[in-house]
Amino acid sequence: YRGLKNNPEWRDVEYDKRTGGLRGRHIGHIIHDSPKAERFFEGLTSTQLELECQAELFRMGRVALLLDESKKKNGDNLTALDLELDGEVMDIRSITGHGWYSHALEKKNTQLTKYNAREDVKHPSNSVCLYFHDPSLFDHKKMIKSIKRFQHYRDKHGNLLDRKIEHVYCVIKGADKLLKYDI
Repeated sequence: YRGLKNNPEWRDVEYDKRTGGLRGRHIGHIIHDSPKAERFFEGLTSTQLELECQAELFRMGRVALLLDESKKKNGDNLTALDLELDGEVMDIRSITGHGWYSHALEKKNTQLTKYNAREDVKHPSNSVCLYFHDPSLFDHKKMIKSIKRFQHYRDKHGNLLDRKIEHVYCVIKGADKLLKYDI
């Protein structure tokens, strides 16, 4: 906590003595708050949903740090991930519809593949965090079926998808605990 609190590259650093939760936001974390930013539930942007997910994790007593997404190479943004959760780097995906979660997993798998291929990544990521702002969109049986569907996804050549995701963490607004699914 003290290291982050005194580091000028970190903002909004908080520690909860009661739960052990820790949160902070790197100054390079991308904020989507313009009038043109895509909006979801009740007009929330993707950044607002990320902050809400982080707040839920903090409340649960987790370490939830929103990471630097500003790194570039040759003027192009490098693929980045949103979150360090209890020391594990991953991306957050807010579930905003009633479809299968496997589609979100496939999209995040592509992002993990690109992130892990970066020259500066020393510890590849194998996890994703799904955030459910609307708790009614989460269904355990649907999650199990979506994971099974994801396990059988194929690339454009008909080969099984090279799966990078090994763990799916689910944060449900208002829930008391973090759910973890292994793939």
